[in-house]
Amino acid sequence: MGECGAQLQPLVYALTAELLRHAVLHAGETPVSMLKPGNKKTHKAYMWTYCTTSFDPVKAVVFNFAETRSGENVRSFLRQDGEQACELGWTGTLVTDGFSGYKATFERGVTEAGCVAHARRIFHELWANHGSKVGEQALKFFGALYDVEREVADADGQPGQARRATTIAPGSRCAAPVDAPAAAEDLGRLSHRPGDRLQPQPLGGADALPGRRRRADLEQLG
Repeated sequence: MGECGAQLQPLVYALTAELLRHAVLHAGETPVSMLKPGNKKTHKAYMWTYCTTSFDPVKAVVFNFAETRSGENVRSFLRQDGEQACELGWTGTLVTDGFSGYKATFERGVTEAGCVAHARRIFHELWANHGSKVGEQALKFFGALYDVEREVADADGQPGQARRATTIAPGSRCAAPVDAPAAAEDLGRLSHRPGDRLQPQPLGGADALPGRRRRADLEQLG
């Protein structure tokens, strides 16, 4: 296995270099169990994933195993820190789930973009667990956005962008006003969640957003 990895390493370097030529990337980290020789028990490690967007003609993904969830891992991959750091590290747009470990990356010139699917989960949780009217309204709005994306899935470049501009933007402006008392009540529920730490899910899942990001998304809906 080790020999196979060594033989494939030049390909990993080449694929990483290709990824860093693109202006928009997705990044995520998923917990995996790791067994250290001699320890006789597992501990939590992470598989970091970096990929191009679904709209990019180049479909590329790089998996980077790390023993920790430290933000140093993403900064090293983007050539901002570590042995391969360069004076001009990657400074494109990075789509993430809001994990605080990316914060230092955004402070170094990378543009933050939030994941819509993760934002939707906030409102689904409010609706499913608390019967929130604000959550219900938000889910309908997200549904409309997804409908537009399905319509333009096969429209490359300007046609797809034009469709979004004429459909999504007017839709967001015409959304029904949010009930202020209901929104305040929902904000209270989010404010009283225990702590502000992310709770990783098993491999293939995704993290819950921290409380402050949840509140920001709810306030934006209003």
